[in-house]
Amino acid sequence: MRHSFPIRLLWLAAFSAMAAGCATPEILVPSAEVKGLLALPTSTTGLTPDQLTSLRSLLDASESKRLVLDRHVAEESRHLWRLLGKGEPKLGPVIWTQAGLVNQLRMERLLIPVLLRAETNQVLTAEQQLWWRRNRLKLIFPR
Repeated sequence: MRHSFPIRLLWLAAFSAMAAGCATPEILVPSAEVKGLLALPTSTTGLTPDQLTSLRSLLDASESKRLVLDRHVAEESRHLWRLLGKGEPKLGPVIWTQAGLVNQLRMERLLIPVLLRAETNQVLTAEQQLWWRRNRLKLIFPR
């Protein structure tokens, strides 16, 4: 029980590193799907001009949010490292608060593609949703 706090800190640091490094390529998948959908001719997708406009708007908003959060995460992560470098107690409330903020921002960052996919589904008709699900890989990796 004596070592539970350092182990939690190490787990938190390892989880943060995994969330920052390993999840990054996967995060961009919904954006690539929507970009691929928008790149296809409307005769293939059946998208109306209103749907195209809505999807472009959703994609732009999602990418904008992602860029803002990326900068915020980087800034707060640098602040955390500065606190650690200043000799702040590693198990102190300042470090825990800052580490919690960094992880909260990373989790918000991970939600952006989930929201983009859900919002895209709301714009599409049932037939378009089915087509989109069946052709997602083709949209991400066109031939």
